[in-house]
Amino acid sequence: MRFLKALPILFLVLAAGPAAAELDAAGQAMLKRVEAYLEGVRTFQARFIQVSGNGGIAEGRIYMQRPGKMRIEYKPPVPLILVATGKLIIMYDRKLDQTTHLPLAASPAAWLLGDRLSIRDKINITEVRKAGKRIYVSLVEKGKAAKGSLHLVFLDKPLRLREWIVVDAQRRRTKVVLVDAQEGMKLDPRLFLFERPAKSGGDNTNRR
Repeated sequence: MRFLKALPILFLVLAAGPAAAELDAAGQAMLKRVEAYLEGVRTFQARFIQVSGNGGIAEGRIYMQRPGKMRIEYKPPVPLILVATGKLIIMYDRKLDQTTHLPLAASPAAWLLGDRLSIRDKINITEVRKAGKRIYVSLVEKGKAAKGSLHLVFLDKPLRLREWIVVDAQRRRTKVVLVDAQEGMKLDPRLFLFERPAKSGGDNTNRR
């Protein structure tokens, strides 16, 4: 399952877990703000720092364009590139020169990259709270066999996604912190074309 474990992006590692929490009025209001914010993000780019439970650190860049498109590039020594082209999710391992393909529609990625987005359609909210200048939202995806959870952290005023923590079935935690995040910009369409680097190091081929 290296394909899933290697990714910093939250929606590929969600799993089923506790039932939805009963939110009070304040919690419902905060969740409504978070949903409206996420729905309004059509393009996004940021650097990320990924910290695993054993202290391992990886860095890279993420680009997203809804509907259906995303690119994640890790910095060396991590050899992975992931591209969502609108129909497929493609992961390329530069070290092994191997690609893995997954239909976007069959992946949880389709939830976040969809043209319309509603948190409560696909997942259970287990906690919403505010502490200082941050809003915390904990959730699990409905209908999966493995157990795990996701914890989103937003900066408030203005509302912005700052980080998330994934807890997998073995209770291992992976934290992803966004750096220099930007929203609403025009992204180069070539970011969402998968190009397999030629062994010679020349121009890329095999566009999709």
